[in-house]
Amino acid sequence: MENIKNKFNLKNVFSILLAIICIILIVFVIFFKVNNFKILSVQSQSMSPTINVGDVLLIKPAKQYNVGDVVAYNLGGSIITHRIVEVKDDNIYICVGDNAKNKQIVKFNAILGKMCFVFNKNFKILFNFSKIIVLILFVLLMHLLKIKATR
Repeated sequence: MENIKNKFNLKNVFSILLAIICIILIVFVIFFKVNNFKILSVQSQSMSPTINVGDVLLIKPAKQYNVGDVVAYNLGGSIITHRIVEVKDDNIYICVGDNAKNKQIVKFNAILGKMCFVFNKNFKILFNFSKIIVLILFVLLMHLLKIKATR
């Protein structure tokens, strides 16, 4: 009888931990959506050694960008991440990669956002599987709640 009681207590602890993890993940996702953050994966060496292929960037749009800001912008359907080296006026920026020579003229409305944080490429796996992890946790939580409700 005591063995069964311990088993149910362990299930309750697991259910509570799972619920807490799901809530944290949901709050995390809502925070990013509400604050208009975007997550991008770097595909080229143009910003090396500052940013490397496979690194994950956290970017956020700004009302204004300054010399030295690392920004992601849309150029002909591709997303490019470069540093602003010159501001021509309020809407025109000159950008170049730390490891590149060609300067790009970028309009304000093409800029997706300013880099806030760089995650090393080893964290990329976490971002790629985050939706799957949330789904699995949600299914497990629903299963545990179903078991609890049938008692």
